[in-house]
Amino acid sequence: MLEACIPMEITRGPEANSPRLDGERLVTDDGVEMRVRRWPPDGRPEFIIIAAHGMNEHGRAFEWPAEFWRSNGIVTYAFDQRGFGYSPDRGIWPGTENLTRDLTQFARQIRAYHPDLPIYLLGESMGGGVALLTASRRDLVDIQGVILVAPAVAPWKELPLVPRASLWLAAHTIPWFMLTGEGLDLRPTDNIKLWREMGLDEDTIHGTRADAMYGLVRLMDRTAQAVPKVQFPVLVLYGQRDDFVRPWMIDWLAGHLPEGGVELVRYEHGYHWLLRALKPENVHGTILKWMTGRGAGQGE
Repeated sequence: MLEACIPMEITRGPEANSPRLDGERLVTDDGVEMRVRRWPPDGRPEFIIIAAHGMNEHGRAFEWPAEFWRSNGIVTYAFDQRGFGYSPDRGIWPGTENLTRDLTQFARQIRAYHPDLPIYLLGESMGGGVALLTASRRDLVDIQGVILVAPAVAPWKELPLVPRASLWLAAHTIPWFMLTGEGLDLRPTDNIKLWREMGLDEDTIHGTRADAMYGLVRLMDRTAQAVPKVQFPVLVLYGQRDDFVRPWMIDWLAGHLPEGGVELVRYEHGYHWLLRALKPENVHGTILKWMTGRGAGQGE
């Protein structure tokens, strides 16, 4: 009974091999296979975006913006992070260390494949926390910057006391309890057709275990602690109509990143899924302009 009340987390296996890209799969050092998606431009690429998806989603979340980026010389890579999409142990919290280690190994494989192109990490929501925490560590390959779209980053102590205590209690007493958001007026986008399509997607997780939500909040806190260590330029994009990431979280993040290294852009009519809005061209263009301003690559 006591074991049933302990928050679950995916245990990383022993190092069995060197990480590698095997066709449409990332094989990590402990042998876990995760689906990889790639959207290359028609011609020679000038930039690389390595994208980390949000909570309960998977790599296909970047299919829509990648179509815009590929027409502007950008090759986008995304993979189903451990515990999500087509990867093993779906629905179980993967653990902060697993998430950052997997992203680091993925970035190294992409760098080996494109040794001369500028690489940018892009993270959306939960993926923003993963990307930023990964970028704060010294074992990541050289990148040119980090792009955060509605990033889930916040110190534990800054969260409201009642929800914080309730989540801790649920994770440690009924960790298997499913949180669905049913009955809550939460709207991730103005793109209703896409929203419905994602709601029918079999690879999207439609209910969150209490201990997985607790794991997400712990990731947010770990990332917040690491914010001062980030040495790369950071672009933060935020929609003022976001029902999931609160404005004070974005203000806190922008105020604690190294001075002079962060650019914050707010969109008055933007929702949480900024990259998948009905008219996302302005957001996509902001990203392209920011990357281009840091210098194009030399090609391959």
